[in-house]
Formats: sequence, structure tokens, C-alpha cells
Amino acid sequence: MKEDNSRITIVLSKKSISFFKKESKRSGVPYQTMIKKVLDLYTEHYTHK
Repeated sequence: MKEDNSRITIVLSKKSISFFKKESKRSGVPYQTMIKKVLDLYTEHYTHK
């Protein structure tokens, strides 16, 4: 099932971007996808059901 996504502009530290780009090369997963997954997991964890 396709998710309902929105495009945004976000400013991140160079340190964070470097980390995700390095991990992206290691794993083969696009760095934007990795960042999105981290945010989705954070949201899931802190969403009170």
C-alpha cells in the first residue's frame, strides 16, 4: 500500500548528512530513504496510541 507523502525542505547538519551518505554507500539504500525511515520510526515510537 502506497504511503501518503509530502515534500519538504529541511536543513540538517553537515555531520548528519555525511553520516547518512556514508551509510548509504555501505548499504546501497538511498540516504533520503534512510532519513525518512529514521523519522518514521521516531514518530511511531513517540505516537501515543
